[in-house]
Amino acid sequence: MKFQNPQLLYALFAIAIPIIIHFFNLRKRTNIRFSNIKFIKSIDKIKGFKNKVKNILILFCRILALLFLIISFCKPFIPNNLNSKYKNKDIIIYIDNSLSMNALDDNGYSLLEVAKKRANSLIKSLKNDNFWIITNDINSARSINNLNNSSVEVIEKINFSAYNLNLNQLISKTSIISNKKKELYIISDMQKNVFNFSNIKEIDTSINIKIIKLKNEITNNISIDSCWSSHPILLKDQDFSIFVKLSNVGDKNINNKNLILSLNGRQKSQQLFNINKNESKIIKLDLFNNDNQLKEGVIEIEDYPIIFDNKLFFTINNISKINIVAINDQGNFNKYISTLFMTDTLLYNFKNIHQDNISYQNLNDKNVLILNEINNFSTELLESCFKIAKK
Repeated sequence: MKFQNPQLLYALFAIAIPIIIHFFNLRKRTNIRFSNIKFIKSIDKIKGFKNKVKNILILFCRILALLFLIISFCKPFIPNNLNSKYKNKDIIIYIDNSLSMNALDDNGYSLLEVAKKRANSLIKSLKNDNFWIITNDINSARSINNLNNSSVEVIEKINFSAYNLNLNQLISKTSIISNKKKELYIISDMQKNVFNFSNIKEIDTSINIKIIKLKNEITNNISIDSCWSSHPILLKDQDFSIFVKLSNVGDKNINNKNLILSLNGRQKSQQLFNINKNESKIIKLDLFNNDNQLKEGVIEIEDYPIIFDNKLFFTINNISKINIVAINDQGNFNKYISTLFMTDTLLYNFKNIHQDNISYQNLNDKNVLILNEINNFSTELLESCFKIAKK
């Protein structure tokens, strides 16, 4: 048996206190002369024996009470049996370094820092040589590390990652490490969308899973869930709107928060919003497209202490008009093709021409070439077709 706080064993000297009290109670009695004490002596002998037994029992109870109290504060444990249990196993520790671990605990530390401390304490207590560390960095060299004497250094280098390992990926990663029996310790805040045990596809009986769940401080948080445009195709000189979905996962109403929209590094719109607790809300931002440039957009809010969900990045690809020409034989133009493209003048530049009236120089700037019932192909027409096909 070992003690977590062995320095408190010095308090065992306090056991001398009830012993001293016991000896003080054994003071000599004073004799008082009396005429006839024949019957009093017999009573005194019986009571004297009972008092001695009673005092001895009280002494033992006081000593045991102090002994158990001191030992409980020393926190005894038996390390030998625990270490022998893991002697022939690989100990695999998964440290969740996803962005959700940026939340703070009740003491103000990030959950990732708490997870690192838990991992170091686990390694020290188990005292096994076969330690492995898994994080969410799948493509990183520190994703799986065989630890010898540098476990503390390896764990301290773990930073936040934008990737997430789900439970199936984690079990698959653990199975690849070795063919021996394994103990998998999961140190995480156990997000429901990642660690759903009902979605486990295969169960590896060689893995014994143990979960160390970290609890974050209850905080209010607003997240930007998604955004979308009012128009599937964006053209120049066109009004359009961006819709933003926000969610308040806290238990307090939030008022007068600022939502900012930037395009190509310039702020284009902002709006104050109010959102109630446990509510999702859609905000509309009206804009005008005055050019054909690719737009790199950022939607952001200011919300602390959880900041990884305060920005949403998106792109808007502007589309120029599509130049289409339909080359027809000497007959009439195809009315179905004309109806299809001429009704949408914002998206298409459509033109019908006869085969004998082709200007081959003007065909080079066309995006789409429609050949309608052409029987004879000239060399110039074939060359133009090949050029457009190569675009």
